[in-house]
Amino acid sequence: MAEEIGQPILEELTQELEQAHQEILRLKGYTQATGLVSSATTANKVVKLRGIAISEGTHNGKFYPWEELSKDSFVESFIGKPVVVDHKEGLPSEVGLVKEARKDPERRAILVDLEIYDEARGKQALYLMENDRPVGLSVQVWEKVSHEDGREVARDLELQHLSLTMDPADKEARIVAKLSQCGEIEEGEMSEETKEEIKALMVDDFEKLASEVKDDEVLLASRVPEGELAEYKYPYYRYPKYGQPAGRARPGGPPAGYEALEPRLADLEKRVTALEEAVKKLSSKSEEKQAEAETSAPAEELKSETQPAEEAKAEQEEMSRKDEATERDKALEELSNLHPADLIFLEQIARRRESL
Repeated sequence: MAEEIGQPILEELTQELEQAHQEILRLKGYTQATGLVSSATTANKVVKLRGIAISEGTHNGKFYPWEELSKDSFVESFIGKPVVVDHKEGLPSEVGLVKEARKDPERRAILVDLEIYDEARGKQALYLMENDRPVGLSVQVWEKVSHEDGREVARDLELQHLSLTMDPADKEARIVAKLSQCGEIEEGEMSEETKEEIKALMVDDFEKLASEVKDDEVLLASRVPEGELAEYKYPYYRYPKYGQPAGRARPGGPPAGYEALEPRLADLEKRVTALEEAVKKLSSKSEEKQAEAETSAPAEELKSETQPAEEAKAEQEEMSRKDEATERDKALEELSNLHPADLIFLEQIARRRESL
């Protein structure tokens, strides 16, 4: 019974733990985008990349229509969200953020500019691109799925995060360009010195991403041919309107309530620690109960084997007692049928035996 109650609690705690980690990722990306945190944004260390986040089409069994992708609310949800590298075991590692996003009506796709502030990961991506080995992107979104015309359609989209991957659903999907520090597409190849420096990095670790992409992620399904990169000059339209609906400027200054972000992050991290401890304890108790059940099973079997023998012995003793009572009753009945003179004679014999 305890195990039946404990399992739902364990699942609930695990789910809450995952949600807390997602919220931490979201807040960290937001603080980076708004300039509230600047620990990893040194100009010379950040690698700027441009790519396609998602295009209209069917991805992982769900159709993503252009009317949903092109909503301002969805495009705006990209700004400041984390760029991560997913791991099969454990939570994703944050390596950058989405700096800008815009709609491309011609290709019915969402284009993004990324800042990879994990220098090693950024250089790995550049190395792979220089050697004609495409680096893909995948997006994980919150969505509502409806059934329309015999297929699943994703609506009311909001980005959770972008992931770097070596194995997108569409093999044509990729990061399409490296941007300079001022945001322009860079021409020419890297120097030999830079290439040697990048080769020293653990590129193989990056390639392992092919087996680490989550099944429930939406993957890229389009790319921009290299000859057409000149169309994507930076910025797409004048800041601060970038990423906002036409005619509506991005509000200036720090966002409202930003002072509470750092305490909220600290509280979330404490909550994550407490949840991890609770999950660990509950898992340990579940394992102990399972071990106890396995240990007690042979004892129960032994008890079930010895029980019939004990019951048989008790039954035999009960029958013996009944036989003795029956014999005593018979003797009393026979004595009651004797003549009084015979009874006196038997009594005298009994006294003589006692005196001997």
